[in-house]
Amino acid sequence: MGLLTTREWNVAEAIAGIGHVNPFLPERIELEKRALGKEFVPFRPFLQYRPDCSVSDMFPNAPRLSMRGGQLLEKMRTKLIAGEPATDRELEAYENLALFILYARYMSTIIDLPIARFRNRPEDDILGSYDAFVADYEYFFHLPQRTLPSQLDRDIIFAGLFQIERAFFHIFNHIVGGSLAAANLRAGIWQSIFTHDMNRYLRCLYRYMGDITTLITGPSGTGKELVAMSIAFSQFVRFDGRNRQFATDYTQSFHGLNLTAVTSTLIESELFGHAKGAFTGAAKDRHGYLDESVCDQWGTVFLDEVGDLDAQIQVKLLRVLQTREFHRIGDPQSRKFVGKIVAATNRDLAAEMEAGRFREDFYYRLCADRIETPSLQAQLRDAPEDLANFVRFIARRLLPEIPDEADRLTDDVTRWVNEHLGQDYSWPGNIRELEQCVRSIMIRGSYTPTERRRVSQNSATEEFASKVKYGDLTKDEMIAAYYSLKYAQLGSYGEAGRQLGVDWRTVKEQIDEDLVKRFAAEVA
Repeated sequence: MGLLTTREWNVAEAIAGIGHVNPFLPERIELEKRALGKEFVPFRPFLQYRPDCSVSDMFPNAPRLSMRGGQLLEKMRTKLIAGEPATDRELEAYENLALFILYARYMSTIIDLPIARFRNRPEDDILGSYDAFVADYEYFFHLPQRTLPSQLDRDIIFAGLFQIERAFFHIFNHIVGGSLAAANLRAGIWQSIFTHDMNRYLRCLYRYMGDITTLITGPSGTGKELVAMSIAFSQFVRFDGRNRQFATDYTQSFHGLNLTAVTSTLIESELFGHAKGAFTGAAKDRHGYLDESVCDQWGTVFLDEVGDLDAQIQVKLLRVLQTREFHRIGDPQSRKFVGKIVAATNRDLAAEMEAGRFREDFYYRLCADRIETPSLQAQLRDAPEDLANFVRFIARRLLPEIPDEADRLTDDVTRWVNEHLGQDYSWPGNIRELEQCVRSIMIRGSYTPTERRRVSQNSATEEFASKVKYGDLTKDEMIAAYYSLKYAQLGSYGEAGRQLGVDWRTVKEQIDEDLVKRFAAEVA
């Protein structure tokens, strides 16, 4: 490589690549190791929420990467200005390295801010840095007598920096836990926002992500609305450098509708709106959630419990997803939906389609991008120490201005849960149940789980039966548990497969080893 030595090139390409990978996946760590060698500072493999963490805690290698990247970028820039020949690959690496340096310089400390403060002044810090950003942009991207291949727009980059900050902030503040399941959830949200290819996103996809519907599935009470909010608050918002303002206030971009909280006769009016006189009581025109005056092109409509929609509304929403058009009730004029739709359900939509209650064509329009939220039990099984993190997360939202008292409440709740419910408690209500547990202990000093869900914590069979009775299992969890039970009873993959009517290899792939041990202890 002409602009750098072979060793320098390897470092430069690694640093440039960091800005284009999913920061919540191990690939980022491998690139940091490659860039820094012996200077690399180890840290946890998955970025995660910790109540008292700082930017430097989460990104301990950032100062070294920024310094080393800046040195290499200056060397490449000097040679390019001097007329040194460069390949397309070198020019692409130069651009990506410049983007990394811009982000490193203008990333604010918003991750450390309480969520309320960030929402109240979302643009103050970054707008104050716009002049300095413009000077750096001109310095790196407008080279004398040299044209860079991508011709990246200055204000698109600036808007992208703000978007990345918002994405980090809201993912960190909405998704708690250090388990692998929580890490995968954060990584999945990042992909829903930026896709897996940040280069392509920056070139063109930022303009079209609103056309892609996201479907969030998972057990009830697992934070599907928080996932939806993380996506909605992290959408791209165009920036006008001439007027120094963003196209909209992103804090007003989330429009949530719980479809089970509205009668079926009103859902259509809530979504599509209605014209004056369309029906008895329609005294004036009403703008629905899909109207551009409510949800603009930077906004998101969240449809919670979409699995409960009746067939008629499914058909009308299908048309919106296919054509981006809709009609108000009683109004022949066609209107455009310009925002993004995120939907959520705890229902098994495959079973709903099989039963004829959910339209297959509607499902396939919903599921282009899909995220599944893990149960609280699954997360605590992988990382039992996360109980305190979850409780602290809830306590600090209950007592936002008294962190010391929130921490004392955390200790009280964690101690009570460990002493009275134990680590094996299944938390059938998931995060929602834990929230009620925290409130109950704060008020009464104790928590009583709903009787119908209380089973012997020593009996895997009773626990399984209870979850089946009350519909607390997804399809995959049901299969894994039942296959595990049969294998534990029979002690043979072949015999279990014969009785289940499936190949023995399917049994082996589906079983849960921990459940097998618990079931086996009971049948022994």
